[in-house]
Amino acid sequence: MNRPYIICHMVTSIDGKVTGEFLSSPTSAKACEIYYNINRNTKSNGFICGRVTMESSFTGGYCPDLTKYKPVKPDPVRMDFMLDEEYMSGFYAVAFDTNGKLGWKSNKIIDPDGDPGYDGAQIIEVLSENVDERYLGYLEEMEIPYIFAGKDKIDVELALFKLKTLQESIPCC
Repeated sequence: MNRPYIICHMVTSIDGKVTGEFLSSPTSAKACEIYYNINRNTKSNGFICGRVTMESSFTGGYCPDLTKYKPVKPDPVRMDFMLDEEYMSGFYAVAFDTNGKLGWKSNKIIDPDGDPGYDGAQIIEVLSENVDERYLGYLEEMEIPYIFAGKDKIDVELALFKLKTLQESIPCC
């Protein structure tokens, strides 16, 4: 099978939200405690979240000034950007960020509580080709790897194929 082994592990509200105020309600406390304990003890190679979850959990809505970054022009097509193997952590935070909106302050997740289920994960952005070229310059300067998976929207099958290929080429853990 040409895709990584994925376990869908999440806490959701009745209306299908995976983040929001419901997580801090007293009625959600036990479910959240169980979720975080499973996440810490699973020892996976990484986790995948969408832009909204990454923003609310890790970036705090930070928006970099993209005018400060050199645009990365496609020649003749968009090329993925990876760090050399020695700089990859073996534990990954994969952000599905279609249009390149996340503002990272580091190329690894810095969890304020040092939670081992998240802290230190190497960020990898999954983008559509319809992303601002200055955002690519920002990611490269921040040494945040990215892959393209689709022209205008993310092709999940292609993204998973590329992540599997990456996983096979870089030693884990």
